[in-house]
Amino acid sequence: MRRVAPHLGAGLRAATLHQELYDDQDSDNDDAAGVLVLDVWGTVVQHNAAAERRLRELGDLGARWREGDGLPAPIWTVLGALKSALKPQTDRDLNSSPYLRVRARSGRWLTLQASLTEPTHTHPAESVVIIAPAGPKEVLRLTAIGYGLSPREQEVVELAVRGASTKQISQALYISEYTVKDHLSNIFGKVGVRGRRALVKQLYLNTIFP
Repeated sequence: MRRVAPHLGAGLRAATLHQELYDDQDSDNDDAAGVLVLDVWGTVVQHNAAAERRLRELGDLGARWREGDGLPAPIWTVLGALKSALKPQTDRDLNSSPYLRVRARSGRWLTLQASLTEPTHTHPAESVVIIAPAGPKEVLRLTAIGYGLSPREQEVVELAVRGASTKQISQALYISEYTVKDHLSNIFGKVGVRGRRALVKQLYLNTIFP
């Protein structure tokens, strides 16, 4: 189930977003997901309006990027992860999910996820890559890791940015209020801020809106 579930989730999401290939209503939406469909030779056979914008956020595009020549490296990385996950050779491959987070040129984080379409008698399976802006929770976690926060400190931060009080954090994590204060003090020191408002601004707003 651990191996199959990520692929089911990716496939369901790909099916939901596949309609964007034929819908240009969101072509100017900065939050629109880019969808690429590649054949077995790595040629882009379909893409939506947002896909090219997302690709240019990842790197320079070659003139023949639709032929698979000049696509940014993260695309090949997530496709390689998909191949390893479907044909695992190690325990790490078996438990891996073809999911990648990349910081774009603008400073915002993007997520890439790959899945395979179902083959038919006349059509082989194709690879679908979805490129979308990372959600606030993902960005917060990545930023917290970047500052060297421990797993427990990350839990404290996640509650603190939601506006939870010291008492509420204590009850949610089953630790004393004194321990919460110690964690917050350590967090402030690692991030280089002096209070909760500055912490939220540094970890959350400054990263999501660079």
